[in-house]
Amino acid sequence: MAVASAFLFGLAFTVVNPALADSFRCELQNVVRQSETGALDGEVIFPNLMETAIVVDRDTGKVFHPFFGNENYANREVLDYGSSHSSFKVISYSDLVSPPIEGEAGVRNFAMFIVHTHVDNQKKPFIAYDTLSTIGTGVCQ
Repeated sequence: MAVASAFLFGLAFTVVNPALADSFRCELQNVVRQSETGALDGEVIFPNLMETAIVVDRDTGKVFHPFFGNENYANREVLDYGSSHSSFKVISYSDLVSPPIEGEAGVRNFAMFIVHTHVDNQKKPFIAYDTLSTIGTGVCQ
């Protein structure tokens, strides 16, 4: 009975949330930072982040992850939904987190997530980038 209830709950959740069915499930394999010299630091940072899957809703561009997630950003735009000739691309950015200073622009936080859907493999490579120059890479299905 418990198994049947769990199955029906899962089925109901999928019906209520159809976007879950059209999503990428991604495995983070590397997290590095870009140094002030422009080079990538060779050491993996935040190794515990690689234990958490990344889920990307292809319809809305919402990325769910404790670090690379964008669900808390005020603005999110899917630039390209991906195909056999292009990559899925979503960029997200906050409202201004600090107002413009005289002669300068205001500051926004942002995140970018790209899945190379054009790659002819079941697992598609991805790259994630955030405001802190942190770069995550791995594969999605």
